Amino acid sequence: MGIKRQSPGKWQVFSETGVGAGYKLHTYTPGTTDNKLTYQDKDGSVNNTNPVIFDARGEADIWFDGTYDLKLVDADDTLIWTLSDFGAGEGQVNYGNYNLVNDGGFEDDTNGDNLPDQWDLTEYPDGGSGAGVIVIDTTDQVEGAQSLKFTSVGDGGGYATSNFFNVREGGQIACAWMMKSTDAAVRNVVEIIWYTGAQVQISTSSLYDDSATNPTSWTQKNGSATAVANARYAKVRIIGCHSSDATTGDTWFDAVQAVSDTIFGDLTIVNDMTVGNDMTVGNDLGVSGAISVGGVAITSTPAELNKLDGATPSTTEINRLTGSTAGTVLTTGDEGAGNGIDADTVDGSQASAFCFRSSNLSDVGSASTSRSNLGLGSLATANSVNQGTIDSGAVHRDELDTSQGSVSTTNSSFTRFTLPGGEYGFYPQSGWASGSNTGEVNIVNNTFNPTYATNVSLKSDGTNTLQVQQRYINASPPYDLGDGEVRLFIFAVVRGNGDIESTYIAPSAPWHYNGKTNISAKYYKDGKGYRQVTRSFLEVHQNGVDLKPLLNNRNRSTLVNEILLDDNMYEIEITQSIKNADMVDIPHPFLGNSLAGKTIVMLDPVSSVTNELASLHDVGEDIGDMLRSKEIVIGNTSLGRVSPSGVLDVSIKWKNAT
Repeated sequence: MGIKRQSPGKWQVFSETGVGAGYKLHTYTPGTTDNKLTYQDKDGSVNNTNPVIFDARGEADIWFDGTYDLKLVDADDTLIWTLSDFGAGEGQVNYGNYNLVNDGGFEDDTNGDNLPDQWDLTEYPDGGSGAGVIVIDTTDQVEGAQSLKFTSVGDGGGYATSNFFNVREGGQIACAWMMKSTDAAVRNVVEIIWYTGAQVQISTSSLYDDSATNPTSWTQKNGSATAVANARYAKVRIIGCHSSDATTGDTWFDAVQAVSDTIFGDLTIVNDMTVGNDMTVGNDLGVSGAISVGGVAITSTPAELNKLDGATPSTTEINRLTGSTAGTVLTTGDEGAGNGIDADTVDGSQASAFCFRSSNLSDVGSASTSRSNLGLGSLATANSVNQGTIDSGAVHRDELDTSQGSVSTTNSSFTRFTLPGGEYGFYPQSGWASGSNTGEVNIVNNTFNPTYATNVSLKSDGTNTLQVQQRYINASPPYDLGDGEVRLFIFAVVRGNGDIESTYIAPSAPWHYNGKTNISAKYYKDGKGYRQVTRSFLEVHQNGVDLKPLLNNRNRSTLVNEILLDDNMYEIEITQSIKNADMVDIPHPFLGNSLAGKTIVMLDPVSSVTNELASLHDVGEDIGDMLRSKEIVIGNTSLGRVSPSGVLDVSIKWKNAT
């Protein structure tokens, strides 16, 4: 039996919310309700049931012999669509929303080798640290029971190539697929391979090529390409963990689909068509038979045109719909009553009753009423918005981005501290870590470094812990010393016996907001902070110019004079270099104290334990108490992290951690 192939064999249907699981396709002899057989294979050796039942993936194998009338219903037998004379003019039009790719969900594995039967697979060979691996994954998928997993240990995973499917030169092929990777930086590629009528490869078209921003959770991706000259066949090739990229990781693909442009482009129907539900056609719709809307046939006679707009049309309107007289169907001007589809035929009004794009809203009936209706009032005509324009209750104090930091000591002698938050801090609060004792807290002047700072002096009773905390505005986070973003800075003074005498714990370092450098950002772009600055700030912080000796020189250079006379403002990014500019002046919070026999340490700022402590600090836990009670163990040798002068960067771990 010779079966005429009206589709790639594998059909897939969709509902409004997903795949059409349980949908049924009735197949009839044209012009009758007599059932006509379809087949499960191209040789016609296995009959389909009638109706054909689509599986849980909305798929079915359907091969046709000749011409059919088709009726698609959902699982509850509600009509979706009917189609007459399917198969007439075979090869001219593709019907239905089917998938050109066989087994796009990687479900077929009849020999049990854990590889999809209908895909050609190539694993990248040994070239360094190990070979790539391609395998069916039954534990992680988005449709059906399986997906295809590619694994690279540094030399790439591999690639999978689909079946041949028919294309036409200049036609569009659109593809969609689900994918994810363990590392966004692995390189993944999806492409179409074009072939001649003799199935000789011509070239490839890339649909997706990413080595930086691959999704790390299941995400649908798509792309399309135009068939090149002489193309008659094509294949889809997916490359997981490309061999050109040394990044190790895994990539999964699932639900690979390809459709031709007959779904998305023009649609020509030779005979009559009846649509049970809505139909959307992206481009032209040509019908040589009749169109029925709601059971009523629509033609170009005056009586039928009444059914479209409910009014009696003029001869001119009929001509413009049928094309018998040249004219503009939709006009932007006033052609007079009955001429074209303009203001007159929309609602009977003259064109002057409408707003025109070229008028830029100057032709609204009342500008002030329009502004009131929008709720903008005088803001609609304001060139800028200042503090006087904003209502006093518009920004509440609870909406400020603030943090809280603390310092503490058990020293019975006065100990100086630089408070976290500096010039952005509110009034400090003091208290005992536990119990009620006698101690002193003083705000003291800064006599130990060449800059302003917020300093306090604490005196404990020698046994208990006296602490001071201060809430402050976060003016320029995040912070990074060079080894990664820091969520919590922890400094401590450690006595010779290993006991912790004093601590500083805050989301910002002591030199942030306490030094002479303004590190605040005024606005943000793409997640980065910026501020407008003078030329002198620019020269000092970006070009490293030391202005003081130059300004004091009797014979000032041309550069210095240019700097002084430059009234322009310059945009700069508030970089980590600017944020850490005052670290040299305030390397730690314990300046001005006698530190003989003691060690100043900074706990590893990018440790996972430090990040855990940051989360505890955010909810009010006393991190200093954990250190003093030795729930947390700190090291005594340098880790080699970027750290301030005179400060030992040490490791940190939980007491009972292995």
